Amino acid sequence: MSKLDVEYRVELSALELLQAFAALLTAVGDADNVVRGNIRHGQAAFPCAYVRAHGFLEFGRHTGWYRGSMRLGACSYKADDATGAVAYGILGALRGFAQQTDLPAQLTGTTSAQAAETLLTCEDIECDASTGEDIEREEIYHYLLDVSALVRPSR
Repeated sequence: MSKLDVEYRVELSALELLQAFAALLTAVGDADNVVRGNIRHGQAAFPCAYVRAHGFLEFGRHTGWYRGSMRLGACSYKADDATGAVAYGILGALRGFAQQTDLPAQLTGTTSAQAAETLLTCEDIECDASTGEDIEREEIYHYLLDVSALVRPSR
């Protein structure tokens, strides 16, 4: 099992939940504006939200559990969002999503986490990271929230 495969499974499960999260859909306007992976200028409709899993490494020795981060991102064009309020609204919805007490069970219960080729069990989610801003994108508001997760790619 590679860490990339674990990250892919986490992204699929989280994306499934994010695309159905009502507060987030209100903020971005449409489920198609919630995507998996990195946002690149011109590749996504704005405003948008994304999930990208990264840094998943085996937790303990030969346990089968992996700890890593789900990066949740909120983006909007500055030309359409002069004050950044839309991007902050998306970030607030993402934080609300990440702070759900039953989120590990929700991730484990998604269709993609139940499929044989993408089995996933989530034991723990911690929304303890502060938010950050990606300042490299001058024309886009881009805010980040890293959420740690403990998962294993099996039952």
